[in-house]
Amino acid sequence: MVKPGVLTITAASNSLLRGAFGGEQMELGSMAVEMVVLTPVLVLFLGVVVLLGRLTLAKAYVDDAARASAEAAVIAPSATQAISSGRIAALSSLSQKDLSCQQLNVVVDTAHFQPNGYVVATVKCVVELGQLSYGLPVPGWVNLESKIEDPIEEYRSIY
Repeated sequence: MVKPGVLTITAASNSLLRGAFGGEQMELGSMAVEMVVLTPVLVLFLGVVVLLGRLTLAKAYVDDAARASAEAAVIAPSATQAISSGRIAALSSLSQKDLSCQQLNVVVDTAHFQPNGYVVATVKCVVELGQLSYGLPVPGWVNLESKIEDPIEEYRSIY
């Protein structure tokens, strides 16, 4: 018994619908075509995600190097020693990471090296994009820069 207003599909009507709209004959092999088209796009998308993640990690490494440089400079007894200890700390921090800079510039500004003053450490690193993409042939370079200002304690002696 068929109720009014309810659509019921029987085996006979199902085969009629498939025959009318092409049904299974039109869909043969369509999944293979979709995979052939989508696979390169998905692989490229994954590569871009990995590259952006590695770029973010490289920026964090440069930030860590600048922070280490400023912290080492602040505890130095004199401005001259602050510059050299800041550079050594930045180089040491970057050498412990999986990052090689093609050009590295470490600047420790000690213009305000006095009690209650501050030290500014700037680290600039030029990284090849191919290094960040796990060997994939990505052309170009990226400039990473970090600037950290660290205060000097108010009641400390400076030579």
